[in-house]
Amino acid sequence: AILQRLRAKVPEARLVLMAVFPREQKPDHPRRIQIAEINRLLAGLDRLPGLTFLDLSPNLLQADGTLSSRIMADFCHPTELGYEIWGRALAPLLSAQNAPRG
Repeated sequence: AILQRLRAKVPEARLVLMAVFPREQKPDHPRRIQIAEINRLLAGLDRLPGLTFLDLSPNLLQADGTLSSRIMADFCHPTELGYEIWGRALAPLLSAQNAPRG
């Protein structure tokens, strides 16, 4: 419903739907499992025209699935490094060369 409303108001907008960031340090934490399920459902919206789904989990997590306090000090809110990772991932999607032609 939100996407339909956005399309009605600004049909040419490029939309980036972000996955919910991982929370908690360990991959087996119940909250992390719940977030993974939410993101699985959100990823299905990527087939909608003009919408890009972006999941930063692989960029934010260590190889063993843990969340480093260097990236999220409280295992919830990004640190400066976390924001840098976020910005680097968004930059190509928001660049002028990806702007709609009109």
